[in-house]
This record gives sequence, structure tokens and C-alpha cells, in this order.
Amino acid sequence: MKKSLLLSLISVSLLAALSLSSCKADVDYEIIKKNADFSDTYTNKDAYNIYYYKQPVTGETDITAWERDTQSDTTNTYVPAGSSASSLNNKGYQGFVYAGFVQNDTTINVYYKRCTIRYEFYNLLTDTNPLFVITGLFGMTCLKPVCNDRDEAYFDSWHTKNMLLYTSNFAINADSNTLNDVSTTKWYASWKDKATVLGLSLNLVNPGDVLLNDGSVVPYSSVNAMNPKQKAAAVAVLVSNSYNLKTGGNVDGSTRLMAGLKTIETAWVIGDSDVLLNQFIKTTDYDGKTNRETLLNLDKDFRHNKNRTGCAILYSYDYDNIAGIAGIYKNDWYLPSEIELKLLRTEAVKNAYKFILNMDENTECWSSTSTGKEQKVKTVTIRGDSSERDKSENLVVIAFRQLD
Repeated sequence: MKKSLLLSLISVSLLAALSLSSCKADVDYEIIKKNADFSDTYTNKDAYNIYYYKQPVTGETDITAWERDTQSDTTNTYVPAGSSASSLNNKGYQGFVYAGFVQNDTTINVYYKRCTIRYEFYNLLTDTNPLFVITGLFGMTCLKPVCNDRDEAYFDSWHTKNMLLYTSNFAINADSNTLNDVSTTKWYASWKDKATVLGLSLNLVNPGDVLLNDGSVVPYSSVNAMNPKQKAAAVAVLVSNSYNLKTGGNVDGSTRLMAGLKTIETAWVIGDSDVLLNQFIKTTDYDGKTNRETLLNLDKDFRHNKNRTGCAILYSYDYDNIAGIAGIYKNDWYLPSEIELKLLRTEAVKNAYKFILNMDENTECWSSTSTGKEQKVKTVTIRGDSSERDKSENLVVIAFRQLD
């Protein structure tokens, strides 16, 4: 179960007054304490079954709500009376620590609670007081805290001492098991000199915001004023900040999607792979990334085909190299689904395509959505109209990428 946390922007002046800020969740993520339910230290009679349970992300303290790991169940294994609790602690679950056990007749239920993860954020490597502190349970995700831009620099991201970076969201995950239930990671702010980037910020926030190949962003409100250098450097546009990958809804999700601004007009949706071309494939109409794996797993050698520009699937997969994208937005591009492509009809997004590429609203683009009927695949125009075309036709390709 994936939950998002919301962190407020805090001004530099406020940070001077507040040494740190916590990230609060919309549910109670209280870490359980050892209580009467986990008071057993030794088994009170012979047992033969051991069942393992992990604490859910919701932080439920009621052990009946915990998630059972049925694949780890042990049956017909003799555990004699008087066995110690430590002998039952034999699971190395990443991000979990042993909580205790409860014996029900000849069955033992063993419980593992989630680690508490603590992230501390500092301005400089030499600072001792963090700007932000975020705590949560292993497996949660959280929006990154954002510093105010300086007069001379944009806030870029956070990095560890070994310069490991993360992007818009990060997972509150432990790197390895800890001896106790707390794992702490320290992050440090990095900045980009405003004189070295073409854009006006570094954050993709609203549909229509345009990403440039140097990692900077032109907000959608300024797209029509982009100069020739900025237009030439444009590589992607944010098409949604609320997409739901499970339903295809665009108002109740937490995933941001961006679409490529470098297009190709001579690509087949499948290309020259006989394995893919001749199959009656059915793929989803809402998750292009899943469709990519479905198609490429049918023909594993096709993923390594060198002639990528002749095929929509591989052109999308290799979009970062074609567009010259480096850093946090490199890799993981894919051919979008039908519903994802329909996000292009948002007025701000259509405006970005028309202004930067002079693209007509009737331009027909390949999707990765196949109904499984004959050799047909769905196509979508920037205006939002859907059609079905034969796999071997040549049409425009726009690559997509999930940000979160």
C-alpha cells in the first residue's frame, strides 16, 4: 500500500527560526511498541506450524490486520516446548525487525514490524543542524522537501556524501537490515547556477511545463515566450501531475507523466520482429510502461535490436539517447498507452506542442494499446481522437516517462 506524504515549502527566514520540520502523514504511522500481545519469551507447548506476519504500511498495531507471508509458512516442523523467542527470529526481511511471537496451541505466529526510517536534510556538508527531518515506516514514499531558490541559483536536488541523487519522490526504504528499528540517511542540498541553465526553474509542476536537455524547466505560463535556443533544447513536456496507473484516471492519482518533444514520423509500432508482428497481443489502455514489458518479453532479443529508429517500441525505449537527455530523466522511457496519449489534449500541453514543434492537432501517434484483434494497434491524435491501425504502418511516435 503506497501512501504519499505532503511537505510544505519553508522559507529561508522561517528555517532560521525552526531548526527542523517533520513530514506528517495522512494516517497514523505510529510504530508499534512491544506490548502484551508480544510478551511470549518461550514456547509453552510443542508446536508444529510457524506462520510469519509483516506489519502493513498503515502502521496497524492490531496484529489481526498484519499481512501474512504465506510463502514462508512452515508446517510439520517440530518446535519443542521451552524454545526461545530468538530461535524463531529467522527471517531476514529487508526493512523489518523482529517484534515477537504469539503461540496458539500447536501453531506459532511470528511478527515482524517495519523499520523506522529517518531522513535528515542539510544545506551544507559541514552543517550540524538539519533543515528538514522526515521519519516514516519502511516502504512508504514521500515528496522531496524543496528549498527556496537563491538569487543566483536554483535548488536542484539532494545528494548523499557519496553524491547519490534522488528525483522528485524518494522511497523511505532501508538499505539493509538494522540491528535496531531505526535507519538514518543524511542528504545535502545541491544547486545550479542560474547563469548556466536555459530554463526558468528546475521543477516540473504543472501540465504544459517544458523540460530542457540541461535539466532546467520553462513553466507553461512562459512557453510562448521561449527563445530559439530554449525551443531547440526542449525534450519533454509534463502532461499530468495526478495520473492513476491502476485506473487511467487523471484526477485521483499520484504519478506524474511527461511526454517527449522530439518525434519521429517513420516508425512502425512493432517494426520487423516477426515474433511481435504476427501475434494477437492484448495490452492495457492505461499503462504504457507495463505494455512495454509485455511486448519486449515476448521477443527478448528484440530489445537489443540496433535498428531502433525504425520501430516505435524501441524508439521510445531509447528516447533518452535520441534526445540527448542525461541525469535523473535518463532511461525508462516507453511507448504510451491510449489513455496516456489522450492527456496530450490538455490545452497547456497542446499549446506546447504547437508552439515548439508546430504540430497539427490531427497528427496521429502510435500507442502501445492493442485490442488483440488481428494486427491492430490503437492510435491517438493530439486532439484526442482514437483509431486502429495496422502494425506495419508508419506513424508519429511520442515517448513517455513516469516521474514517480
